[in-house]
Amino acid sequence: MKAVIPAAGNGTRLSPATKVLPKEMFPLIDTPAIHMVVEEALSAGFDEVIVVISGVTSIIKPYLRKAFEDDKRGKIRFLVQDEPYGLGGAVLSASKAVNGEPFALLLPDEIFLGDTVAITQLIEAHYVKGASVIGASFVEEDEVSRYGMIILEPGLNRVAAFEEKPTATTSRQAMSGRYILTPGIFICLQKMKNNNHGGEISLTDALNLLLEDESIEMIELEGNRFDVGNKLGYLMANIEMGLRRPDLNGALKQYLMEVRERLIARGDEHA
Repeated sequence: MKAVIPAAGNGTRLSPATKVLPKEMFPLIDTPAIHMVVEEALSAGFDEVIVVISGVTSIIKPYLRKAFEDDKRGKIRFLVQDEPYGLGGAVLSASKAVNGEPFALLLPDEIFLGDTVAITQLIEAHYVKGASVIGASFVEEDEVSRYGMIILEPGLNRVAAFEEKPTATTSRQAMSGRYILTPGIFICLQKMKNNNHGGEISLTDALNLLLEDESIEMIELEGNRFDVGNKLGYLMANIEMGLRRPDLNGALKQYLMEVRERLIARGDEHA
């Protein structure tokens, strides 16, 4: 099975820094997000990792080649997304490379920190169910408008529908940037490309189209999830990683306690 990592976007949520550096190259302490996601795919045992880049994100290619030049676990291959059709277009550009087989999709905006590699949880479920599997994370009610939300069939982990950034929904399960997808998704993405007259192709809409012909399962992922494509998520991921590192843990804890004490001293009710 191959893994696909789309890294061809403009990163507008982290502008203005993304005017000169792709968001996937932003370091988490000292390691770019794209490096961490490629490492996740290789550690999960994928024999080939396909990274989709664009002219804007072309710096990713020489970095990953250098960073993984001595790594024997799997091949890293690069594809260029020539036309700006959004996330769905980036996934569609990998259709020939995955060669008609189920594949993993890992979005580098989403980082998981925990004891279990996130994507491996979906691989196991896919082999049991033989279907597409979507990774999910619980979000609070005030966060649902930021994510694609998963509506489940009553009492099951089978997906009934997907909602893209709804203003309100009964679901608290957000799509979390980790997928195992059957090749049927490419048929759905191509249909949408043919009908959208040059606009962005929505992966969420393509998944709803796939539901008309195939079942899709949901797995709630273990580990702490961070949306590093937005400023707060990026900051929180850096702090969490710092607390997990022996060389930074002690000094960082001390600093955070000092910050809290300063907030308390000036009467900040949220300290």
